[in-house]
Amino acid sequence: MKLILTATIATMALMGAASAADLSGTWAVKGDIAGNPVEPTCTFKQAGGALTGKCGAGDNAGDISNGTVAGTNVAWTWSAGGYSLDFKGTADSDKSMKGSIDVGGGQGTFTATKQ
Repeated sequence: MKLILTATIATMALMGAASAADLSGTWAVKGDIAGNPVEPTCTFKQAGGALTGKCGAGDNAGDISNGTVAGTNVAWTWSAGGYSLDFKGTADSDKSMKGSIDVGGGQGTFTATKQ
């Protein structure tokens, strides 16, 4: 009985560690909103459940806001070209994520890979 309990606790600990990916680093984001490409490079810094950083390049570069990480769920807002793009997704690992983009009622999808 004690061996089964120990094995169960160890398995649960490993599952928790797998879902706690660190998203800090540079990410190549590729998305589409109604046929319009969205392809910023984002540099994230994760501290616990908070996600900060920058997305874009040149005149469209800017800080992200409302960045959160909860388990494998990730979300952030990036303002560019007069629009606020709300990203919500799932981190498949610490090197891959995918999800949806919402911009003023328009919907799209994205994938991202850590560089």
